[in-house]
Amino acid sequence: MKYGNIIPGKCIGEVYLDMNIKQIYEIISINKIRELPTHYLIYSENIKIWIDKKEDRVTQILVENEFKGKYNGFIGIGITLKEIHDKLNLNWYENLDCYYLEDTKGICFELGDSGNDEYWDEETAPIIYISVFK
Repeated sequence: MKYGNIIPGKCIGEVYLDMNIKQIYEIISINKIRELPTHYLIYSENIKIWIDKKEDRVTQILVENEFKGKYNGFIGIGITLKEIHDKLNLNWYENLDCYYLEDTKGICFELGDSGNDEYWDEETAPIIYISVFK
């Protein structure tokens, strides 16, 4: 999956929170499944999906690498928190190395290397992961 709208707290492309594993098999090609204590972690091209074992429901969707989909028509892999603030006037906060938008629930970002090993700056480091969750 290379494209698809990102909707916080709801979906990324065709993959929706609360889908079951059978529904996931029907819409994406699965490269690998890893069994965790409480979840299955499904790997596919540019996407990871956490499925609660007990409930058989998607609880988190993460996109990375060459994923081209956007949230709000702008926020995607490779842009920076500074660009989000400058273009959309959205503020953010950090908690445990994840970055959240104020007043927007159900989405977070993880940042990568800004290209300058001596001076990493969260405002100019590119987004490398986008997660959607409840």
